[in-house]
Amino acid sequence: MMKDKLKGLIVSEGLTMSQVNDELNKRHSTSFSIQNFSNRLRKESFSYNEIEEILDILGYKIEWVKQT
Repeated sequence: MMKDKLKGLIVSEGLTMSQVNDELNKRHSTSFSIQNFSNRLRKESFSYNEIEEILDILGYKIEWVKQT
Protein backbone atom coordinates (compact mmCIF):
# COMPACT_ATOMS: atom_id res chain seq x y z
CA MET A 1 0.00 0.00 0.00
CA MET A 2 1.14 3.50 -0.78
CA LYS A 3 0.76 4.74 2.79
CA ASP A 4 3.07 2.05 4.16
CA LYS A 5 5.71 2.77 1.52
CA LEU A 6 5.59 6.51 2.16
CA LYS A 7 5.75 6.06 5.93
CA GLY A 8 8.71 3.73 5.47
CA LEU A 9 10.54 6.26 3.29
CA ILE A 10 9.86 9.09 5.74
CA VAL A 11 11.31 7.05 8.60
CA SER A 12 14.26 5.75 6.54
CA GLU A 13 15.22 9.33 5.68
CA GLY A 14 15.22 10.24 9.37
CA LEU A 15 12.23 12.56 9.15
CA THR A 16 8.85 12.65 10.84
CA MET A 17 5.47 13.13 9.23
CA SER A 18 5.33 16.50 11.01
CA GLN A 19 8.55 17.61 9.34
CA VAL A 20 7.28 16.59 5.91
CA ASN A 21 3.98 18.36 6.58
CA ASP A 22 5.84 21.48 7.75
CA GLU A 23 7.91 21.51 4.54
CA LEU A 24 4.78 21.16 2.39
CA ASN A 25 3.18 24.04 4.29
CA LYS A 26 6.31 26.13 3.83
CA ARG A 27 6.46 25.46 0.09
CA HIS A 28 2.81 26.42 -0.40
CA SER A 29 2.36 29.08 2.30
CA THR A 30 -0.38 26.97 3.88
CA SER A 31 -1.07 25.84 7.41
CA PHE A 32 -2.49 22.33 7.10
CA SER A 33 -2.37 20.41 10.36
CA ILE A 34 -0.45 17.19 10.91
CA GLN A 35 -3.87 15.62 11.51
CA ASN A 36 -4.88 16.59 7.97
CA PHE A 37 -1.65 15.13 6.56
CA SER A 38 -2.05 11.95 8.60
CA ASN A 39 -5.69 11.49 7.55
CA ARG A 40 -4.86 12.00 3.88
CA LEU A 41 -2.01 9.51 4.14
CA ARG A 42 -4.24 6.97 5.90
CA LYS A 43 -6.98 7.40 3.27
CA GLU A 44 -4.40 7.48 0.45
CA SER A 45 -6.05 10.62 -0.91
CA PHE A 46 -2.95 12.53 -2.06
CA SER A 47 -2.85 13.55 -5.70
CA TYR A 48 -0.09 12.33 -7.99
CA ASN A 49 1.53 15.79 -7.85
CA GLU A 50 1.42 15.79 -4.05
CA ILE A 51 3.09 12.37 -3.96
CA GLU A 52 5.79 13.69 -6.30
CA GLU A 53 6.36 16.63 -3.98
CA ILE A 54 6.50 14.48 -0.86
CA LEU A 55 9.03 12.24 -2.62
CA ASP A 56 11.04 15.34 -3.62
CA ILE A 57 11.19 16.40 0.04
CA LEU A 58 12.52 12.93 0.84
CA GLY A 59 15.06 13.04 -2.00
CA TYR A 60 13.26 10.62 -4.33
CA LYS A 61 11.54 10.88 -7.69
CA ILE A 62 9.09 8.81 -9.70
CA GLU A 63 10.57 7.32 -12.82
CA TRP A 64 8.53 5.86 -15.67
CA VAL A 65 10.30 2.92 -17.29
CA LYS A 66 8.92 1.07 -20.28
CA GLN A 67 8.66 -2.65 -19.74
CA THR A 68 10.62 -4.78 -22.14
